[in-house]
Amino acid sequence: MTDRRDFLKGAAGAALIGPGIAGEVQAIVRGGRLGRITFCRVPDAAWLPLARSWSGEDPDCVFEVDASAECAAILGENATLTVTRGGCRVYAREA
Repeated sequence: MTDRRDFLKGAAGAALIGPGIAGEVQAIVRGGRLGRITFCRVPDAAWLPLARSWSGEDPDCVFEVDASAECAAILGENATLTVTRGGCRVYAREA
């Protein structure tokens, strides 16, 4: 069951990037494609609650706000995910 806090984070994320993209990001992250999330860079502090929810609120994950960034970047052990208002893309780690 989704608790109120998760619902509000999801609603805020949908407002920032759109509900379809927010759902796609959640599916990628929760599906394990990135592995453990270690670093999140976001273009604005308003993205921080959303990035924290993507990271699973891992206390070891590092968060950075970079106003010059054109997208959010979520770095995992296996891949990197970039997120913009227009969509998201996974970049697999090279072997």
